[in-house]
Amino acid sequence: MLRLWYGYKMNNSQYSSSSLIVIALAFISLCSSAVAEMREWSSSKGKKITAEAIFVGETIVVFKTDKGKEIATPISGLSNDDIKFLKELKAAKEKQHASPDLNKKTEPETEPTAKPTAAPKAGLLPLLADGKGRGFHAYYEGEKYIAKVNAKGVLTIQYKEADGAILPKWSIRIYPDARRITEAKTISYKFQKILKHGNAQMNPAEVRYTHQRDGDIKCEVVYEFTPDGFTTWTRSDESPETPPEMIHRLVHTVSKPSKISTDKSFLKKMKLKQEAYSGNDKKVDFLEEDRLKGDTKRYEMTGPILAKTKLRVDRGSAKEAKLLLTQYPGCPLESGFSFILRKDDCKTRDHQNEKATFTFK
Repeated sequence: MLRLWYGYKMNNSQYSSSSLIVIALAFISLCSSAVAEMREWSSSKGKKITAEAIFVGETIVVFKTDKGKEIATPISGLSNDDIKFLKELKAAKEKQHASPDLNKKTEPETEPTAKPTAAPKAGLLPLLADGKGRGFHAYYEGEKYIAKVNAKGVLTIQYKEADGAILPKWSIRIYPDARRITEAKTISYKFQKILKHGNAQMNPAEVRYTHQRDGDIKCEVVYEFTPDGFTTWTRSDESPETPPEMIHRLVHTVSKPSKISTDKSFLKKMKLKQEAYSGNDKKVDFLEEDRLKGDTKRYEMTGPILAKTKLRVDRGSAKEAKLLLTQYPGCPLESGFSFILRKDDCKTRDHQNEKATFTFK
């Protein structure tokens, strides 16, 4: 993990100097030519650094020091004056993008500044027109995984083997879901259209969009990517047309391990460990017909599909967000299962403490 100049660790994620550059370049909300000048910054503990801010995100800022070194740090760890300065800087930049000078003549660019995109279909996300990410809204390649976001905002994660090859039959498919459960049946409220989105990107640090579902439900989704893993988060706003007793959630469906191998000895080596807040931790293999219950703090998946890698799933610190595991009743994990991120109050905005974090170790 990268230790920040005042001794913090950032979000349990691992960052190298090169990956920080990727993060900085991936966002276009604040580019180096229009960000802050070289100045002195202070942490909340009084430690100082001379640097310019080359990237400002929702929760982190990347500095380039007077010695040319790039350092990432949580914005919350800065002094109050510096936090205020960054907010004003970001607001000014957003205002600049929102209010272009229509009378100003611009010269045509001789070189493209971003990957070209295909014309988006009505109500869907724009897509990349070429390269590895062709046909996807976003494409990210980490050290041990590939992430792809499609036109409807569905995220697919695939595991990279040691030689860089993708394991095609194993994936995690991630999507928001709204449903109403009655005594008679379960009613799903389907995706209608994208309402708000960013640009199509290769190797983005973040993908954020808002879409509408049946019942005029507005749903915001945020995916974040680092070389070692990714995070997911959602919130929903209901309307007067939304029926009562709705359930809003973010589903992370793991494909059936039996698609890769039907060898029982192979599947028996696949393990899923649950660390619950109750302290009743469990570890089961994928052939057991066992339900992992309780308020879950963390899951850890290991086995031959992932080689020597461990996939860890951590719940945010907010009690509002629940991390649940669901599988077909009476079926073992080899039949497939899902991690469900669900909030009792679907409207809460505590992104940092409500998100689920997936880390390949």
